[in-house]
Amino acid sequence: MTSADRPSQSIGYDRLEASVFLGVLPALNTLIAASVLFNLDVPGVKAPFMAGLRLWATFGISLVLLRLARMSSTWASNRNAFWRQLVLHTAVILPIGLLFRPFIEVPQPLPSPRLSLAPRILLIMELAVYLVVVRTLKQQERWFATQSALREAELNVLRSQSNPHFLFNTLNLIASEVSRNPDNAKEIIFDLADLLRSSVRVAQQSSTTVAEEMERVRLYLRLQSQRFSDRLTFSMDIESSTEGLRIPALLLQPVVENTVKWAVAPNPTETHVHVSCTREDEQLVVVFSDTGPAFDDAHIQEGNGFRILRRTLELHYPGRWSARLHSTPEGGRLELRFPSQEHGPP
Repeated sequence: MTSADRPSQSIGYDRLEASVFLGVLPALNTLIAASVLFNLDVPGVKAPFMAGLRLWATFGISLVLLRLARMSSTWASNRNAFWRQLVLHTAVILPIGLLFRPFIEVPQPLPSPRLSLAPRILLIMELAVYLVVVRTLKQQERWFATQSALREAELNVLRSQSNPHFLFNTLNLIASEVSRNPDNAKEIIFDLADLLRSSVRVAQQSSTTVAEEMERVRLYLRLQSQRFSDRLTFSMDIESSTEGLRIPALLLQPVVENTVKWAVAPNPTETHVHVSCTREDEQLVVVFSDTGPAFDDAHIQEGNGFRILRRTLELHYPGRWSARLHSTPEGGRLELRFPSQEHGPP
């Protein structure tokens, strides 16, 4: 939970408390009072109305006093201390209730019901139920905050693992090109700087746009085409309607690295890599296809890149994604499907 999250959550608890004290508790106890009056055959609606008015005033004033107590005392502000809060609520509400008693006025000559102790016991039970609900909500909130923090930590680890480990190969390429082809070495340095700058910036974010992610894929493939000279060509086909959609940051980095590692590096002949991105039925479909060597679909060994990809998709879109890697007559093909979103992934 970040510090920016806390104000909105405290406002939520204040609203919950206000709705309980200005709505639920007065209404519930008014219904109880009305049922008592009905059983006593008290005619009209004046008596239930006056009971409801007194109850609303009791709980309204109590709400103000409780909030003043929390503002002035750290002892009263600890919502997690159940018994302390029960004592506080009882000590505030019962004396205020004495100012407005009797809540139920029975016209003469009907006998007045002896309800001096029972309403107080009932009220304490109602407060106990309310405080149990609040405590349960807070425990759930802490659990979700912990799970969110763990999830974010794991995503950060995955993003750090997908940082460009091709850097050393690229630097070696630059070193060899400096004496042989200085102009080409300069272009490689510029492309590497652009890619690293973009990767470092997006690694600090949880999501990025399809357009930004595909630009990093293009820069990477351009660098690798310099490394493998005439052995690597590539093309990209990105549907314009997908460019503004948001996807997990650095999601495709391990994919394009694996494609080069397994389809281009071991292939002595020219390999063409094609990347496409389309939108189908509220799903984003990203396809990496290559003309590299064929492989056995039944014995695919999952490498680090594919592990990072799968875990990232599962953390962002649990049970709502698919990744299919298979061999075709033309080469390898990896198809990713996951929900398309206008905003960042959850």
